[in-house]
This record gives sequence, structure tokens and C-alpha cells, in this order.
Amino acid sequence: MIEASQSWAARQIKESVEYLRQRKYDPTASMFLYFWSDPWPCLFGSGLLDYYRRKYKAYDIFEMVYSPVLVSIEWLKDKHYVGFEKTYTPGEDLKAKIWVTNDMYQQFEDASLSWCIKGPDGEVLAEGGSKLCIAVDSSEVVKNVSWPIPKDARGNFRMEAQVKDKAGKLLSANYFEFFVSASC
Repeated sequence: MIEASQSWAARQIKESVEYLRQRKYDPTASMFLYFWSDPWPCLFGSGLLDYYRRKYKAYDIFEMVYSPVLVSIEWLKDKHYVGFEKTYTPGEDLKAKIWVTNDMYQQFEDASLSWCIKGPDGEVLAEGGSKLCIAVDSSEVVKNVSWPIPKDARGNFRMEAQVKDKAGKLLSANYFEFFVSASC
């Protein structure tokens, strides 16, 4: 129960914050986490730290999605399905938008985006990349991805994306996990 609830909370926080940051100023102006830590010892938490100040799974997720520059992947199958496992059937197309959000008052010219889709064994099944200019204080879709899921595919898959500045410094790295099953 503890493992499942912490995994769900981490996924829910990740997807909610990404969704709000993708819609920067349209209409989102700001957001905050309700609890930093639990005010009492409990089975599953409502913050980033438990009552004894030990990290929940959401702690590292929160750090990732609040980076000043964020690359994020929007699931297009059912975009209001926040916090739960994303499922596909073999032969279906994975469709996603890759966003870059920049909260800095600095433009990043000649930045690079790279992305890949990995199968259950970690093998890269699809990949791509492009150059981009990341505008000051912005959020925009920088890539639309469509990948036909192989008919024999089964198991846990992962789409990863990262953005680097022109010197090769990592600005943001993120992922999107999904499950492929013969019956969803």
C-alpha cells in the first residue's frame, strides 16, 4: 500500500505540475504544493517529506519538474487522466507533444532537443532530435511525436527527452512511462 500510494502521488504531482507549466500564463499564473511535510505520522503522505522528514518518491520528481527550464511530454490519448498508468494496445499509435518551458529571463539559442523511446529491456526503439531556440519566459510545443507501437509489443515502455544549451550543458531531462498490453 505504501509503495503504491507513493508511486501514485509522485506520478500525479509530476503530471499536474507539467500540465500547469505547459500552460504558462494560459491561464496558469502560479502554483504551490499544499504540504511540504506531513504534520503527523501516517500511512501515506500528502507532501514531499514524511513526519520524520524522510523523502517521499515525490521529492525528486518535484525537483525535476520545477527546474527553471523544463522539457516535458504531454500524453495525447486522454490528457485528463492524471496520476494513473498510461496504457496502450499493440498496433496503436503513441502520440505525444514535447514541450519546453523556460522560466528564466535568458534566451537559449542553438539549444538541442533529443528524445527516444525505450522498450522493456531498455533498447532504443525510436529516437529523434532537433535544434531550437528557447525564448525568454516561455512555454511551447517544440515537437510532435507519433510512433506506431509494434504489434508484438508488451510491457513497460519509456519515452525520454532532454534539452541542452549550445555548449552541451544539460538544461532539463524528463520522461514519460507507459504500458503496452494486449488488453487495456
